[in-house]
Amino acid sequence: MAKRSKSKATSVQTTSATQKSSKKSSSVSAKKSRAKSEPISADDPLRLRVRSALALDAESGTLLYEKDADKQIAPASLTKILTLYIVQEAIEQGKLSPDDQVRVSSRAANASGSVMDLYTGERVSVRELMKGMAIASANDGCVAIAEHMAGDVDSFVRIMNRKARTLGMLRTTFKTPNGLPADGQVTTARDMAKLARAYLKRFPQALEMHATRNYFHNRRNHQNANRLLGEFEGADGLKTGFVNASGYNIIATAKRGDKRIIAVTLGSTSSGIRKRETSRLLETAFVQVGKPATGLAQAKAPQAVAANDDEEILPSRDERPEAQGGGLVGRQNKPSQPVLQVPAKGRYTIQDSSYRSAENARARQECLRATGVPARVVATRGEDKWYRVLIGRYTSVQEAEATRRKLAQDYGLANTIIVQ
Repeated sequence: MAKRSKSKATSVQTTSATQKSSKKSSSVSAKKSRAKSEPISADDPLRLRVRSALALDAESGTLLYEKDADKQIAPASLTKILTLYIVQEAIEQGKLSPDDQVRVSSRAANASGSVMDLYTGERVSVRELMKGMAIASANDGCVAIAEHMAGDVDSFVRIMNRKARTLGMLRTTFKTPNGLPADGQVTTARDMAKLARAYLKRFPQALEMHATRNYFHNRRNHQNANRLLGEFEGADGLKTGFVNASGYNIIATAKRGDKRIIAVTLGSTSSGIRKRETSRLLETAFVQVGKPATGLAQAKAPQAVAANDDEEILPSRDERPEAQGGGLVGRQNKPSQPVLQVPAKGRYTIQDSSYRSAENARARQECLRATGVPARVVATRGEDKWYRVLIGRYTSVQEAEATRRKLAQDYGLANTIIVQ
């Protein structure tokens, strides 16, 4: 469980009165003035379960919320937004074409963590590499484009750091083009918000890639890890990331009417908590700018969430966007048959098995995924914890039963049950 930060998160609108006056009466008056325009108070009723967070209006840059926004944390795959920025800038300047063919080196093909399954000697277009990076969080794609553009990875990283300084990212240092773990590679929520705002302002067309939920390359389906897509009203980007040093990170963006919000949360303890806390932050920001959720998506005013969750989704080893250890080695196991397509929404699910040990549950999850069954591991609440291996989410028992029969007939899984 993430520890609550000792420092308070605040909405920031500095007034000249608080800067120039040291008198108590002036300070009180200034506070009352700010309170009228700041729905989030200094007491921070959101109490986000993240290490760092920030939200702003994408158009004006107005800061709507921050919590430890200058704390330095490993960026993980959020790094890829700067890599994509540099690629699209080169295209805009005529130095690169989306149709240019990139030859994949053995170093790129052997990248660890999330990949788009490039192989040594393959020739792939810049356009496909961009999709792979944006949608599949392709670490191999980042290495391939870095080598193509700069000759080698180290030279490309130097370009990244120069660009970061140009964008005002003064507390960020990059060591890799993809966010794989590296000593000294750090960023802040504020710097990532600056990057996201500049990226979307200059390359708004990039959202078409970032809003895409699936990407196919080399006969494999790669899913976008951004679980806000299709579930949070107006969400259409931007990038998730995970490494052990940081926890679960995200740069999220959503648009309602003429208002676009950029929200950054760093250091969630699970992908489920990342989704929930970022949703709360986005909704609060939209309420501030007068664009609350509408229709069936109407949200109540965000409330503090209890420390314990009913369920917490655990990452599998091959699900982590960045493999630990930092080496550009290793591969994900490919399924032995086509991946079973299952729905992702609903109150019912199929349980394959349950374990006392998280390690055993993950091992079972990997076995299922190796045969094409997209399983997930979920931990129950409380001290008497079980780790359940689940498949899909379904809106009805009938829908779940149809999948359960298919699992028995095509995948040899005859002992699954339907649960809520």
